Amino acid sequence: MSKRSLPPLVLREFQRDAVDHIASAMIDAVGKIRAAPTRRREITRRIGSFLLEAPTASGKTLIMAAAAERVSADAPVVWFWFAPFKGVIDQTMSALRAAAPGLRVRDPRADRTAIGSRAGDVFIATWAAVAARNVSTRKLRQDDDGALSLDSLVAQFRDAGMIIGVVVDEAHHTFNANTQAFTFFKEVLQPDLLMIASATPEDRDVELLRRMLEIERFQRVAVSRTRVVEARLNKKSVKAICFLAQGASQKLVDLNEVAIRKAVEQHRAVKATLKAAHVAMTPLLLVQAASSAWTPGRVRDFLVERMGFSAESVGIHTADEPDPDVQALAHDPQVEVLIFKMAVATGFDAPRANTLCALRPVVDAGFGLQVIGRIMRVHPALQARRDLPEILDTGYVFLGDADSQAGLKNAANQIGKIRNMIEVSTDRVEIYVASADGHGEIIVEDEHGQRMLVLTHEDYQPAGSNLGVRSRNDSEGINAGLERSSGDPKPLFEQLAEMRATRDGHGSRSNASVDQSGEAHVRRSEFNYPRRAGLKVPQRLRTEKMPRNAKILVDALISNITFTAEHLSMVRQQRTDIERRELDLFEVAAERRTTEKTEISDLFARQNAIQSLRVSEHIDPSDLARRLLGKLAAAIEQAGEDVPDQRILRKALNVILVRNPRLCKDALRKAIGSCADVVDAADLPETWESDDPLVTSPLNLYGCRPAGMNSWESAFADWLDRQDGTVSWWLRNVGRPTSENDWGVRIVLPDTGKGYYPDFVVCVNGRKKLDNIALAETKERIERSDSGAKSRSEHRDYGRALMLTYDATDARFIRVEYDPALGRNREIAVLRTDDLVND
Repeated sequence: MSKRSLPPLVLREFQRDAVDHIASAMIDAVGKIRAAPTRRREITRRIGSFLLEAPTASGKTLIMAAAAERVSADAPVVWFWFAPFKGVIDQTMSALRAAAPGLRVRDPRADRTAIGSRAGDVFIATWAAVAARNVSTRKLRQDDDGALSLDSLVAQFRDAGMIIGVVVDEAHHTFNANTQAFTFFKEVLQPDLLMIASATPEDRDVELLRRMLEIERFQRVAVSRTRVVEARLNKKSVKAICFLAQGASQKLVDLNEVAIRKAVEQHRAVKATLKAAHVAMTPLLLVQAASSAWTPGRVRDFLVERMGFSAESVGIHTADEPDPDVQALAHDPQVEVLIFKMAVATGFDAPRANTLCALRPVVDAGFGLQVIGRIMRVHPALQARRDLPEILDTGYVFLGDADSQAGLKNAANQIGKIRNMIEVSTDRVEIYVASADGHGEIIVEDEHGQRMLVLTHEDYQPAGSNLGVRSRNDSEGINAGLERSSGDPKPLFEQLAEMRATRDGHGSRSNASVDQSGEAHVRRSEFNYPRRAGLKVPQRLRTEKMPRNAKILVDALISNITFTAEHLSMVRQQRTDIERRELDLFEVAAERRTTEKTEISDLFARQNAIQSLRVSEHIDPSDLARRLLGKLAAAIEQAGEDVPDQRILRKALNVILVRNPRLCKDALRKAIGSCADVVDAADLPETWESDDPLVTSPLNLYGCRPAGMNSWESAFADWLDRQDGTVSWWLRNVGRPTSENDWGVRIVLPDTGKGYYPDFVVCVNGRKKLDNIALAETKERIERSDSGAKSRSEHRDYGRALMLTYDATDARFIRVEYDPALGRNREIAVLRTDDLVND
């Protein structure tokens, strides 16, 4: 059967209306251009440019093809049809051959000759093919031995009196001002007829496009989604489904994996329903993969290895891994899943697609429209059926990112804004024909042959006939297009020069000097303060250190962990609760929320459990995990249950650690408390040295107040000096000990194994700790986590350090303690002298 003998497609009523209005208006415009060729640009701007607004799957390509076919049958029009992307070129060619057999589809990649061309020829290309900046990739614009360039081809058509028509499908994707495509359109194509189609024509975008093309007015035809649904070309509803996890479940489930699993469930439910309804059609599941994490390869492996699809039933089409015949793949009933990234997001026709899973964010409304568009179509096998179950008349979009619902909803809102509208007129340009006969009589007739005016002059010399065009309103100006700014753009910010910080060294003193021989000499401090006489002072203070053998610490940690019955109940736990949110994109009804079970992700559980194992820089997480696995297996066995295999056991441990994040930390605190080493620090100095004179302090061990103390520390030193009779002596503890002053007191923090040096060491008469010593720390930010850790820590010889904050208004210190119920420090009471004595 030849292409011309193919049975014509039956147009729906709204499609016929659109074709009738567009075709008749274009035929009128062509007639006026042929009658007045010198005024063709004005005619095009006023009545020759058409905008078709209709939802995805409404048959925009069919409408424009049928209109082009009807016009070409009446006038010598050749068409240049621009598809949005290379991937839909073959699809567009097939659609035109089926929709309009009166057109002759030509591929400009191999066929660019003017000889033999005729009305109804359609050259199909992408803007990228004609507008690339790189000449080597812009082959359609170059003459060669076998073919003309498109520039030359258009020029020859115009010289031969042909009308140039241009169709721009999905104009909002690739047709913008200040692009090579736009320059080619304005300078080379200069079409006499223009048809533009869009599924999301925002009014501001339409106005921008109108001004950009210097069009006075678009002839507009709009079709609402309601009418397309009534014609059985769009599904009644499209639902967006996303998932949220709460609490510990957030660290146990990968929401992208959840989306894939639920999409597969939905796909199989659709497949079963089709079989029950005796519809011989295999539904298609579309999965939009991401560029990282859930890549196309990983999605394919997951579907085959975990979800039970055969390798032959899963296809991939991406820019990196293109399928040369993706359209055949989309219609192959053996293929149940098609994985893509962006390659089939726009203009891809797969009517058997009911379910789509998006593993990348859908924030932009334009991209959301394309996602919706892939599953809005109704398969031809279902179009005649009015009794379809809801599942077959609904498109399903499963999202890995809950925020993507906003992008889809915005897209649906744009589709919903399209209202049925036909604004097509043929009377904005009128043709008047003036003719002179041999008697000198001038006759003016309108385009319908109606005589408008007769003029006679005796001196008039006949000069043949003349054609002209007069606008109905000559005062109407033509928009001059978008204004273009001149000059190079200026950067938003001036570039900042790189600045290097320099150390000025002012105020520092060196304890060493170099003589002319180059030898260094240590300079003695100018001021020396010996210990106060008659005090009982230990030769060395006691300080804490982590045990040198990490195995001791790990052994102690493991011994402080007990796996309870609740923990053991998680061993074979494979599923957890999530919230399902389902939104009908084209209905006003509220979002529907339910709770469902989903699989725990091995990867997520493992990645988040490792955080619970990193409890100390002194403990290897992998060693700790190995020891915990052994203890968990022993606990299961002691409970009289069978120990599962290693994979299940590792997953169980990960689940326990995620659900009990403090399990190892609490055990570490107990372990450090029992096995941290307490050793002698270096000898206390006999003399306090200073380069500058120091303020006298009656109870300080050296009778002076050390330099460098802040205002709070100075205030506490004053308070200590007033406690005569209770305080025997006090020291400002070192903050960062070196080999020269490593005499300070350190407390190991049980949460991490790291240590800190309390601000003050105080000898208190009557205190029942080693050498009567107490420790104190002044803190401004008492609610910080490190402050809480310090409050909970206890020196094995000297006890817990007093944690103090300062009330400057009343010049008083307030005790601070850790509150387990609040999980942070809180103020307890005003500091009293007895607090130094009592632990």
